[in-house]
Amino acid sequence: MGANSHFDLGDWADYVRGLVSISRRGEMDAHLGGCHRCRTTVQLFQATVEARSAIRTQAPDSVLKAAVDLFPGRNGAARGLLPRIVARLVYDSWGDPLPAGVRAAGVGSRQGVFRAGRYTVDLRLERGRDSGWQSVVGQVADETAPGAFIPPASVALRRGTSDVVRAMSNDFGEFQLEYQASIGLHLSLTFADTEVIVPLTRFGSKGRIE
Repeated sequence: MGANSHFDLGDWADYVRGLVSISRRGEMDAHLGGCHRCRTTVQLFQATVEARSAIRTQAPDSVLKAAVDLFPGRNGAARGLLPRIVARLVYDSWGDPLPAGVRAAGVGSRQGVFRAGRYTVDLRLERGRDSGWQSVVGQVADETAPGAFIPPASVALRRGTSDVVRAMSNDFGEFQLEYQASIGLHLSLTFADTEVIVPLTRFGSKGRIE
């Protein structure tokens, strides 16, 4: 690992489970001291382990392995073989009537709900304070198991096949991404058994949040 590089997800999974050597752990502890991104990753894995212990699951390695395998470079080929489902828009706040005295041009956020198979994705798109920047805040839920724990999913905002920005959902299925406004974007949410594609162009076009 180079001086400015991050440890990969497999290393952090082993770190959380106590499977790294003492010297290796020292290097990783030092890295965590100055890397917010990797601290967040470790917190997610630790929360996964704690949640797994709380529900007494009998598959202790599968959740971590699924999270690790979602990331390109670790198992990119396998991820590309997952079945894909294109989500459909079932609710768009743009169709709601505006309160009296509110002008459409001043509305800077928009909410939408998408469905893909058993998954529901609730999104809120907002214009950022800085011109040209926007954010998407979302939450994914499994309709077949309301309120159940959902293992962290890889969430990527993409243009074509290129990632614009990437994150992971937390224990509640929540995620947030900030990005430079552009057209032709879509969200990719990768789970252990499927990849959900959420097109944003049509959803964002009227509100200019694309």
